[in-house]
Amino acid sequence: MGRIRMLACMLACCAASPVLAQSAADFPARQFGGWKFYTESGACFLAASTGRGKLTLSPQDAKGARMFVLVTDSAWPRSDPGKRYPVTLSLGGIAASGEGGTTFGGDGFRAILSRPEGFFEPLAAARHVVAQGHGNMMQVTFNADAAAVDMLRRCARALHAAEPEVDGTRLAAGTQCYAYLRGTRQLGVIRQTVRPIVAEGKPAWDVIVHNWQREGATNIRDHFVLRARDLTPISFDRREAGVEQVRIAYGAGNLTVTRPGVAPVQTRFSGRIWDGHLDGLLLAGLPLSQGEFFSMPRYHHNDGPGRFELTVIGSERVAGQDAWVVETGEEGAEVRYFIGKTGRADLGYTGWGFTKRPGGDCSVIPQ
Repeated sequence: MGRIRMLACMLACCAASPVLAQSAADFPARQFGGWKFYTESGACFLAASTGRGKLTLSPQDAKGARMFVLVTDSAWPRSDPGKRYPVTLSLGGIAASGEGGTTFGGDGFRAILSRPEGFFEPLAAARHVVAQGHGNMMQVTFNADAAAVDMLRRCARALHAAEPEVDGTRLAAGTQCYAYLRGTRQLGVIRQTVRPIVAEGKPAWDVIVHNWQREGATNIRDHFVLRARDLTPISFDRREAGVEQVRIAYGAGNLTVTRPGVAPVQTRFSGRIWDGHLDGLLLAGLPLSQGEFFSMPRYHHNDGPGRFELTVIGSERVAGQDAWVVETGEEGAEVRYFIGKTGRADLGYTGWGFTKRPGGDCSVIPQ
């Protein structure tokens, strides 16, 4: 069962035919004290007036290298046009560095700043701004209103995070049994079966995830058909105690949700989208490496459209294998997934007081 939930950018949509949008229009301009948040030409900005004029900060992603661009509306420090200056930017106490210089005509200052550790996370504790020019050095402590900074962070992640190259061929066919626990008490087992098929005339994966708890009191069977090249879904259906509860058919630019006794609901989307019920197997298809952040559009039949937001936070030894630790969730409600480094095995997760780990006896689950 999918445990990833939408962590940012929940999009408003109409009941009859919602639209999954991914644009700056989803982030309207707002005022936060002396700071204004806005989007322009598909980029996110925070702007404020200081004693030396207007200061604008924009996170950008140029050819995969995350950075900040800092711009003033006056030369600062004043000097000959074109002269370069070293610049430091302090984000919640974590420094970014780079170079800046006056623009043509000496009427502005522009700095390109390398990515601070943790991407936009250091912005979370921000409060106010202090900017000073010291001869040939510019130092900026960027501590804007916390709500403004959070808006900038969410906007930047949604608009600037490059869509990852998901490679479904990293998956391996087979069946894995997992023990499902709350604390140390086992609640049941989960059987996950992955087998290769042909769908739409091309290689695909047929995936069945069967959750069996409390001697069948919980009996949920999720069935996915996924394109092998990138794990985008062709279809999803869920059965509880053998009775179909929901079915999703994914088409080109739209999806249709069907439930028993309810009129089908269509949702339009652009580009690619992934199914929100899929968790560890989807992560196994990502190009995982230390510190990487991923933001991906998804659809979940309960939550509607949203995004997966995932960060590779480290490594652990799990079930005898070296594994990547991939974290999602808000502070205090994180979920950590474990993906084998060598064979990309789905090694389960831990979070919200629950654990899914390889093991258990899945012979109790009906075929």
